[in-house]
Amino acid sequence: MTTESAKAAKAKYDAKTAKYFSLKLNRNTDQDLIQQLESLKETEGIQGYLKRLIREDIKRGANTMMYKIKAEYLDLWGEDANENTILTESDLGMITRGWDKTPADVMDQLVPYNWDSIVNLMDDEIREAVHADLAPCSEEEFLEEYKKRHQEKYGDEFTVN
Repeated sequence: MTTESAKAAKAKYDAKTAKYFSLKLNRNTDQDLIQQLESLKETEGIQGYLKRLIREDIKRGANTMMYKIKAEYLDLWGEDANENTILTESDLGMITRGWDKTPADVMDQLVPYNWDSIVNLMDDEIREAVHADLAPCSEEEFLEEYKKRHQEKYGDEFTVN
């Protein structure tokens, strides 16, 4: 039996260290999800399952952020950078190491860019060929390969306007 002081201590600890998320599922349209989550009670549990899936996404590079350089900072990024340059998180890591800074040090110089917007600007033929050759892969890997093939086909860098 848990004492009132133990409950209070746990609540205080959780208030400092925990973040809660909830999930609403429709019994009619989400029955497949409900069944999957119900089956987890016997194995790793819902929390363990969701954590594992999210960590797999992170490892795979899902939701990789892409950035464009704000116009007022272009001169700091060198002659190869222009208002259409797309940077991935890996690009930022390599660039900022050379500057003896962290990516966080330069975030105010960047604008997040939406992956779907980038995809919509791609050449359909190249995009489908990269997809056929690489999928499944991270968005970052996809973009790097797409940039190479775009350069080969058009003779210039893939840019986003």
